[in-house]
Amino acid sequence: MSDNTVASTSPTPLTLLGLGAMGAALARTWLAAGHPLTVWNRSPGRTAELAAAGARVAATAAEAVAASRLVVTCLLDDASVREALAEADLTGRDLVDLTTSTPAESRTRAAWANERGARFLDGGIMAVPPMIGVPEAGGYVFYSGSREVFDAHRETLAVPAATRYVGADPGFAALHDVALLSAMTAMFAGPGTRPRWWRTQGSTRRSSAPWSRTGSRRWLRRRRCTRADPRPRTRPARPWRRRGTRRCSVRRRSRASARRCWSRRRAR
Repeated sequence: MSDNTVASTSPTPLTLLGLGAMGAALARTWLAAGHPLTVWNRSPGRTAELAAAGARVAATAAEAVAASRLVVTCLLDDASVREALAEADLTGRDLVDLTTSTPAESRTRAAWANERGARFLDGGIMAVPPMIGVPEAGGYVFYSGSREVFDAHRETLAVPAATRYVGADPGFAALHDVALLSAMTAMFAGPGTRPRWWRTQGSTRRSSAPWSRTGSRRWLRRRRCTRADPRPRTRPARPWRRRGTRRCSVRRRSRASARRCWSRRRAR
């Protein structure tokens, strides 16, 4: 009985294709956790450090896929994944694709993997390489696709970063990835992804993340306006500061009410 217990709790062997900045960080984390790891990279020079750390280096991607049931890809793009797996036998494999892609590409890749006898799970990494393997950094990965694959390998996938399963649709992880990055861009550069675009990708207000239910425009309207923050007196006068008008105190006003206030002043 003790032998069975040890076998069930022993680290899961896995294969990793792609040793870029993110792939190398993933590999180091799994090796540090004691997982038997087989790696492959298009440029063999990047495998030396991992080989010294205990990883097995495969000469081809097909050889690497044959070494483990769990296969993780972290390559440049969707085309690179297709090229790397073109000659590999995926029968009976659990394919976890952490390559950045669009929802449509993820769904196409899932169908392609299923046709070749593999179960598919897509992932969107919400972290940078230095955050991998550091729980305090707060990095996590969105996963979507086969729930069976996620449940079977959840502990292994949680070694580099926290896991968040977002649905059976293979495109949902990429959808959340794109939407969250768009929301981050909106905070700095302007409006982000609208909920309407989420619905065109097959998501709904109930199934999507909290930020998708509010929408970037509504979020911006609810933010406090900071236009009245003190500025250096040496700066030139602003064009909206015209003679006969008085600056509106909008520190405690919402963006929408501030706009209405300025509209009424211009109409006078």
